[in-house]
Amino acid sequence: MKNKWLFIAGLSGFLCVAIGAFAAHGLSKVLEPKELAWIETGVKYQMFHTIAILAIGILQLCRESLVVNKMANFAAGAWAYGILLFLVAAFMHLRLVQASSSFG
Repeated sequence: MKNKWLFIAGLSGFLCVAIGAFAAHGLSKVLEPKELAWIETGVKYQMFHTIAILAIGILQLCRESLVVNKMANFAAGAWAYGILLFLVAAFMHLRLVQASSSFG
């Protein structure tokens, strides 16, 4: 794999579309509008982070000196970590909603 940030950006972009579509079509009957708005906001923020990671990956392809640039790699890593935390939090929220709806 030539550039890990391009791979991560592609994977994250796919997850943005998948989570957004699942929330719009699969969860619209289960969640309240307020909760759907939270997911929509989270997916928007994830897309912004994805675009930033994609930009770093493209810049590293254009300029080889940026491949070893610690600040660019740290920024992309921090954005990727933030995306991961969002996905875990969204999954945990979904599991809590499913658990609470089974009792009601």
